[in-house]
Amino acid sequence: MRGLILFAGFVIMLGGGIAVAAWPKAKAPVSGFSSDEKLANAYARVKPGMPSSQLSTIGFDTARAERLSKLALMEHFMPKDSATFDALDPAVQACYTEPADCNAFIFTAMGAQAVLLVQGGRVSWKNLLGVSVATKRKARMAARRMTGPSEL
Repeated sequence: MRGLILFAGFVIMLGGGIAVAAWPKAKAPVSGFSSDEKLANAYARVKPGMPSSQLSTIGFDTARAERLSKLALMEHFMPKDSATFDALDPAVQACYTEPADCNAFIFTAMGAQAVLLVQGGRVSWKNLLGVSVATKRKARMAARRMTGPSEL
């Protein structure tokens, strides 16, 4: 009898574990981009130094983006050694070391992710991940056609 109770308990716990593992996971936040190409096109139009208030005019909806505070940036992206920190872009170093307000907006589409670092209300650094070189090239060409070659 005791063995039967232990076996029933094991089956119940196993079933519960399978149910938890099969539970649907939360999707990545949707940033308003239906494809990697649209994200790359908008990303190509971002210029370091542009006010973050102008991001919406080129397609970035900051209300729908994942926003990381300065502390969250340090927790997630701060290098663990000084040599790696010294190799960072100066704008990223300034975000970590200067007292000014600094945060990041992360915009996602299908498999791509655009990270925009905003310091003092202006975009200070940008990075695009998960997009092919061909898509990046097409986005740069589209941005040139829209703004003219002298502005890029």
